[in-house]
Amino acid sequence: MELCGINQLQNRINERTLQGVDYYDIPRCKDCQMECNSIVYHAYNSYGHGFSNGALTWLNKKNRSWSIPHMKANFLTVNVFFRDMSYMEYVQVQGTTLTETLSDIGGNMGLFLGMSVITVVEILMYFSKIGWITFSRKRRYYMYQKKAHEKEHEKQLEETVTGFKLFRSRKEGTDMSNTRARIRELTNRVAPEITEHKSSVTSDREGEAANRRSRFMSADMGSFYSDNPEKRDSVVS
Repeated sequence: MELCGINQLQNRINERTLQGVDYYDIPRCKDCQMECNSIVYHAYNSYGHGFSNGALTWLNKKNRSWSIPHMKANFLTVNVFFRDMSYMEYVQVQGTTLTETLSDIGGNMGLFLGMSVITVVEILMYFSKIGWITFSRKRRYYMYQKKAHEKEHEKQLEETVTGFKLFRSRKEGTDMSNTRARIRELTNRVAPEITEHKSSVTSDREGEAANRRSRFMSADMGSFYSDNPEKRDSVVS
């Protein structure tokens, strides 16, 4: 949008002024676009005394007909300056880009539906396979044969597992019977030996006790045991 000069601006205002009223036919917002560059001047009233004494003297020297009282009564001061050393910039950008739109759609789908790109691809693949089976006779025959083969394979696998379990149960029963027979035979073989060993140990202990009693009885006849540990089995008179 090109900048308008003072004359062009006045002509624009006159075109929008209604006849006989102080009302301006301003276009609607859709016609009023943001200008690229604009300069706005704000007017402020000041309660100062106007010109300074130096300014009045300088103006009087420029024109002798301008007396100091005349200038104070009829002259006004207009100061143009930068009140704030700043500027305001308006940037018009697109509200929502394509990337943000896709991101929002994906975020909402993931939040509320638990979906992702992989889920969408899987759904498309599923529908494509359904359509393929619907329109292709060869594909339907292939799927039927595949399903029949899978059922046959499952049946064979189940029969194999059942036969293995039966064979294992029979083998365990035979092993247990053999083990019991071996334990019984070993018990019958070891039991007499344990009984003979116990009887021999008992007889040896009884003989040793009788020998000790006879030695103690000989002490009444003036004999006694030796204090020497090496000769403790001998009797000293």
